[in-house]
Amino acid sequence: MIKGEFNKERVFQFLSFVKNRLIERWGFVLSAILLFLIFLILKRSNLDIPIKLCALALILSVVLILFMGKEVHKNAFAIILCFGLLFSFTTPVFDTPDENAHMLRTLYTVGGNLVLTNIDEDLNVSKDYDNINSQFGKNIYENNIKDFHHDEDKVGNIWLKVTNAYSFISYIPQSIGVIIGRVLNLDLYWIFYLGRIINLLFYGLVISYAIKITPIFKNVFLVAATIPIAVYMASSYNQDVFSMALGFLIVAYYIYLFNQEKNMIGIKEISIYTLLCSLMAFTKLPYVLLIGLIIFIAPEKFKKRSYYLVSYLSIVVVACVSIIWLKQYASISPPNTLVGVSMDGQLRYIFSEPLKTIKLIGNVLLSNMNIPTSMFLFGWLSYGSSEIGLIYLFFLGAMMIFYPREDVQVRTVRWGSFLVSSAIYIAICLSMYMTWTPVGADYIQGIQGRYFVGLLVLMSIFMNIGPRNNQLDPVTLNKYNLLVTYIPIYFLLISFTLTLNKYY
Repeated sequence: MIKGEFNKERVFQFLSFVKNRLIERWGFVLSAILLFLIFLILKRSNLDIPIKLCALALILSVVLILFMGKEVHKNAFAIILCFGLLFSFTTPVFDTPDENAHMLRTLYTVGGNLVLTNIDEDLNVSKDYDNINSQFGKNIYENNIKDFHHDEDKVGNIWLKVTNAYSFISYIPQSIGVIIGRVLNLDLYWIFYLGRIINLLFYGLVISYAIKITPIFKNVFLVAATIPIAVYMASSYNQDVFSMALGFLIVAYYIYLFNQEKNMIGIKEISIYTLLCSLMAFTKLPYVLLIGLIIFIAPEKFKKRSYYLVSYLSIVVVACVSIIWLKQYASISPPNTLVGVSMDGQLRYIFSEPLKTIKLIGNVLLSNMNIPTSMFLFGWLSYGSSEIGLIYLFFLGAMMIFYPREDVQVRTVRWGSFLVSSAIYIAICLSMYMTWTPVGADYIQGIQGRYFVGLLVLMSIFMNIGPRNNQLDPVTLNKYNLLVTYIPIYFLLISFTLTLNKYY
C-alpha cells in the first residue's frame, strides 16, 4: 500500500515537472517543431514523408528541450547521443566521407592487425566488408544487410593502404562495436550499426568528460562539439571522431591547467598533457602542435621552476613521436596517388619558393569561405546547405566573441591560443598541399571544414570579449545558457531534414 502511494506520488511529481517545463519552455518547443516542418516541406521534392522517422526526431528534440538541466556536460552528451543515433541509422551505408575505407581498416584491426603493412598479400579482411559494401548508399529501408551473417573467410584488399596515416588506436571504438556484435552472434546488420553506435558513444563520453573538467567555456565546448558535421561524423566509422574528441579533451585539459592556483602543476599533469598530445600524432598529425600551448602557462602555476622547464622537454618528446610516426606511415604507399602529386616534389617546391607558399596560405586563410560553410555538407560532400552553414557561422562567431565569460584570460594565454591555432591551420593546409595537390599548384586541394572543428574552442580563448558573468543578473545569464543549449538542437534538427529529404 505504501509502495503504491509512493509510486503515485512520484508519477504526480514527474507530470507536474513536465507541465511546468512546458509552460516555461513552450516557445522553444514550438520553434523546434516549426523549424523542422518548414525545412522538411520546403526542401522536399515529394510529399512522401517518412512519418516514423519524423515523429522520432521531433519526440527526441522535445524531450531534450524539456529535460535539459544546468549540468552542461550531461546536456552535451544527451544531444550528441540522441541526434547521433538518428544519424547512425538514417545515414545510408558508407555515406560519410571515406567511411568504406575506415570500416575496412576496422575489420583489419578486429582481425588482430595492429600495424598496417606494405605487403599486398598480407592485406586481408573478413568477407563481411564485401557483403556490406554491396549495399553501398542504401538507406535502412533499402539495404538487406540482415541477410548476411559474419563470414570468417578472408579476402585481400589493397585499399587498406589509404588509411596509412592513422594508427589502429583511432579504430578501437568501432572495433569494439564489431566485436560485441560478433560475440553476441548478431547478423551483419547489427554488427555494422553497433560499430557506428560505439564510435558515437566514445565521442559523446569524451566530450562530456572534457566539458566536465574544464572550469570555463563549458557552453562554448557544447556548441563546438555539437556542430552538425561533428555529430554526423561521430555517427559513422570515420576515424576523425577519435581526433575530434581527443582535440577537445586536450584543449579542456589545457584550460584546466592554466586555471590552476599557483604551485599546482607537477610532473603528473605535464605527463598527462604530453601523452594526450602524443596520441594525437597517430590520428591527426597537425594537431600535435597543441603541445605548444603548455609553454604559455604562467611559470608560477608550476610546483617548481624546473617543472616549467620540463614542459619544454615535453615538446621535444611529442616532436620525436610525431617524426617516428610520420616515417612509419610514409613507408606505406597508397594505391591511389593523384596525377601530379608528390610529397617529395612539393617539399622541394616549397623550399625553393617560400614566398609563393606563404602567399598561397594567406590567400586560403583570407578568402576560402567554403571551409566554414562546408561544415553543412553531408554524405560525400554531395548534399547540404551552404546558406544554413553561413547562418551557423554567424551564430558560432557571435558565441565565441560575445558569450559571457567566467574569467578574464591573461595575455600570454590568449596570444598562445592564437599562435597555436594559426600554426595548426597552416599545418593542415600544408599537409593537404603536399598530399592532395599537384606540385607547384597555386591552390590547395582537399581542405574540408571538418578538419578545423578541434580549433573552435581554442579560438574562443583569444577571441572572447564578452561581459563577465558577475556583470549580468542571474535571469539574463540563464537566458544566455538556454539559448546556446537549444540553438544547436535546432541546427541538428534542420541538418536531419537534409538527410531525410535526400534519401527518404
